[in-house]
Amino acid sequence: MSLARNPNMPYVTAGRQKSPYERMNVRSHVYVPDADAHADYDGRPTYTAPVKARHEAMRISMKTVIVAVTVALFILGMLYISALSKRAGIYKEGQSIYNEIQTLDREIIVLKEQIAKAQEPNSLRYEASQRLGMINSEGKEPIEIYAPETRPGTAVHSLAAGQERALQHP
Repeated sequence: MSLARNPNMPYVTAGRQKSPYERMNVRSHVYVPDADAHADYDGRPTYTAPVKARHEAMRISMKTVIVAVTVALFILGMLYISALSKRAGIYKEGQSIYNEIQTLDREIIVLKEQIAKAQEPNSLRYEASQRLGMINSEGKEPIEIYAPETRPGTAVHSLAAGQERALQHP
């Protein structure tokens, strides 16, 4: 099949193509002199390619790129400094909590020593005799005291009697 008869290839090519059946493009600025065109002219109209708008890549100046990179680096730097300051604040807060715990641990140790010292029998006896005026009961005969006025006279006022009455009445 020749290239001229291929419906997908409307142009005739001369010579060998790199890739067979590759589409050909005709530029709008191609000029064929009339003498050459008329020698092979068979009455068909010639093809003129439409003028296409050029889609050039958007160009950015080097100054704009430098400014954009500088602004981006500045913003990243500020975010990094902010993160470092937050980290330092959290570290200081944690250190102060740790110091407070250490101080409380030392106070607990001191208080435990004071409690152990206060619970010694000799110090209890000394405090009882000095502050409360108590005496040692060794060699002394205990005296029994009966105080009926300190107790309720009837069973109605006692707690046990109240429970008994609650059980008797349905």
